[in-house]
Amino acid sequence: MVDNDESLDRLVGELTGVPQASLRLAASEDRQFLFELHRASMGPYVEALFGPWEDAIQWEFFDRWFRPEDTLVVEVAGREVGVVGLQYGTDDMYVTRIEIHPDQQNRGIGTAVLRRVLAKAAKANRTVSLHVFGINPALELYRRLGFAAVTEEGDRILMRASPRED
Repeated sequence: MVDNDESLDRLVGELTGVPQASLRLAASEDRQFLFELHRASMGPYVEALFGPWEDAIQWEFFDRWFRPEDTLVVEVAGREVGVVGLQYGTDDMYVTRIEIHPDQQNRGIGTAVLRRVLAKAAKANRTVSLHVFGINPALELYRRLGFAAVTEEGDRILMRASPRED
């Protein structure tokens, strides 16, 4: 049975394989935390590729991206540690952003989040795509989870995973 429900509600809940980790729907009140998370998790890559981090410019980019209705907050033991943003296309789920705070990385949280997204996509017979900076070590995680490079666009790589039921 194909699941074409585009609501993020179906992704909310405990994450498999990471004790006390869960996803919840974002709210407008999460804006400041999510910006700070973005600076902590992506700041080094932004600076390496584009020069010094400038809050005013980054707030503009952030505000163009942040839509609570398309965003889930990752929590561990009730503490906000990450975010995943999703947009639905006809045959694809696009991960607009996945960020885990650096002090929580390499603990399986990002893997659990993406496995949840991939499972939902498989039920809907959709691919999952995302962009990643070529210098971001998360590139290896995406490859391990079945993502393959589709195109390179400057410093960014578009990757896609085909639906598969695990």
